[in-house]
Amino acid sequence: FRTDPETGDTERLTHGLRAREPDVSPDGRQVVFTINGASTTHLMIADLADIEGTMRVLLRSRRFEQVYTPRFAPDGRSVAISRWTHGGYRDIQVVDVQTGRTLRMTHDRAQDTGPAWSPDGRYLYFSSDRTGIANLYRREMTTGETVQITNVVSGAYSPDVSPDGTRIVYLGYSSYGWDLWTLDLDEAA
Repeated sequence: FRTDPETGDTERLTHGLRAREPDVSPDGRQVVFTINGASTTHLMIADLADIEGTMRVLLRSRRFEQVYTPRFAPDGRSVAISRWTHGGYRDIQVVDVQTGRTLRMTHDRAQDTGPAWSPDGRYLYFSSDRTGIANLYRREMTTGETVQITNVVSGAYSPDVSPDGTRIVYLGYSSYGWDLWTLDLDEAA
């Protein structure tokens, strides 16, 4: 579905696909999303103007594998995903939009979820429970350096970076339940 925030008008874009977790490319021409079939999810890409007529599999999963939360890179040439694969791994991967080739950003026993790009594409943020508690991490794309950016005791999930790259918002859990939290990304602070 697509909703106009000013008018509230809603338009249905697909029928019967079990399409979920859409993300629109920076130029507004394409959309990536997941579809479910036989307990497996695949990563799809399509032209936004005609999703059903142009959709193609960008990443085909093996039986029972799952793809979650696809997010276009700021240049539109790749998509970050969280992917569950055989052996019980839930890792962050980046998929090339043209070739479907994947690069692993993480490969460990942690649950690595919710990728989000910095506006300049320099960093890829994600949530991971690698210390036993889900916190947010930042991977520098050219060096591969990964640093923990939160230190919470009850969990930090689903990050998203502000358009100017100065703040990050995430879901946090506390004794009051789920809340939205923000964090200043100024490294000096």
